[in-house]
Amino acid sequence: MRVYDDWTNKKTGERKPNYGRGKRWVVAWKKTPGAHDSKRSFRLKDEATAFLADRMAGLPLPEEVEAERLAAEREQAQADAQRLTFAQMFESWLRRQVHLDDRSRTIYRASYANALAPALADKLLADIDRLAVQDVVVAGTEAGRAANTVRQDYTLLHAVLQEAVLSGHIAKDPCVKIKLPTVVGEKIVPLTDEQVQEIVDAMRPPFAAAAVVVAATALRSGEWRGVIAPAVDVGLRILRVERQQVSTVQTKSVLKPKLKSESSRRHLAIEEHTLKVLTSLMQKPGPDGLLFHTGDGRIITQGLAQAEWDRVAAGGNSDGSRGEPRPWMGAGWHQLRHYHASRLIKAGASPVAVAHRLGHKDATVTLRTYAHLWPDDDRLMATTTDGLVKLKRQTNDRGASEAA
Repeated sequence: MRVYDDWTNKKTGERKPNYGRGKRWVVAWKKTPGAHDSKRSFRLKDEATAFLADRMAGLPLPEEVEAERLAAEREQAQADAQRLTFAQMFESWLRRQVHLDDRSRTIYRASYANALAPALADKLLADIDRLAVQDVVVAGTEAGRAANTVRQDYTLLHAVLQEAVLSGHIAKDPCVKIKLPTVVGEKIVPLTDEQVQEIVDAMRPPFAAAAVVVAATALRSGEWRGVIAPAVDVGLRILRVERQQVSTVQTKSVLKPKLKSESSRRHLAIEEHTLKVLTSLMQKPGPDGLLFHTGDGRIITQGLAQAEWDRVAAGGNSDGSRGEPRPWMGAGWHQLRHYHASRLIKAGASPVAVAHRLGHKDATVTLRTYAHLWPDDDRLMATTTDGLVKLKRQTNDRGASEAA
């Protein structure tokens, strides 16, 4: 073991070509007997001398100390994972999803509480295997949850467990070859003009006006509840869809520029009747300039809008009387989006045009939902191409000319 000057020739005392560059003092030592020299350079001789003293005393290298520290941390993390429950992991995962809005967080919490927590909340992460995951799917299906809902529950479970893998809490993801329920697609039967008019007539203000606007624009619930006066360009007859209402309490407006997706941000052409409804609402805006509000300073939450839809579906009328139920109305305001799409399709609009109007990501989403509403062009295509190319005429045995 030794310390030497790497800038000076030991024999001649002359400066080496590297004089003044890099670190000057070098420690050379053997990690094991008979091994090649290990070397480490230092700026100061005192640093090199201290390092050599540590080597002579048999102390571990700094990198060995760091390696031991990291190994100890990994062991501690593995030990902690043995005590970490799924409930704790879910809360940790949800807290880190900074991109989620309040409504999405509420949906995830409901999925966790209804489908995941009963079986997994107190279960240690290390004890969750493939069978435990499959059992959650089976339990949801047997409980009567819709196939789509069960799939969404599983997606959440998978996301949390993937986070556990990435965080080092478990070695591998147990979500492997999980059998999920088949989603049986039901073809949408859109409302008719007469049915939509009946809905509008039975609704109370301001919901009647909202139904007219949604039927003419296909706005989503949060979108129409978030329309403000500046979004309406009277001169160009354009409605700008640029924000949505996400508040869950009627006393506080929460407008966010983040929509369902980037394709949801769109400018919609509107015509005379729709423009007239909107400009009328612009005369008495509510909180934050909202066009749709209760009139007494409260905003319209999704729950309040759904309650009005349910009231009319149960037979309620605008004057407070009760008539025959309207089961054909369907589940909610989204039915008016389906109605709008059906009218566009009937008018001959292309899938791309309908997708843009509805704020879909692309025409694939539109076709997956509404393909059955487009007219069947099979007969038209057959007629268009039939007989365009024919066999040449031939002479039969009787001398008559005929097509082969």
